[in-house]
Amino acid sequence: MASNEPPSWAEIYGEGGIGDRDAAAPKKEAKMEKKKSSLNSNSSNALANVKSMAYTGFTKAKVVAVLGAQKVKSGSMTGIKWVKEKYQKKGGAK
Repeated sequence: MASNEPPSWAEIYGEGGIGDRDAAAPKKEAKMEKKKSSLNSNSSNALANVKSMAYTGFTKAKVVAVLGAQKVKSGSMTGIKWVKEKYQKKGGAK
């Protein structure tokens, strides 16, 4: 800021008022570091929880998919047998 310019809005209405912006910087950095460290520990715990839940969900989805595939296979085999029986009955009547 030049000497003939008025103070900016941020300088007047910042944390502590005029000129306190530089004095508050170390306090802000300390707060941010403390917050980051707590976030890192919380986020690592949260990440572990999310991974375990995702793995559980994946396992359940895999089981459902396998059971669904078995049902489709069973239904297809039953349908094919039915068609064969109907065709053979018709063909044998000639």
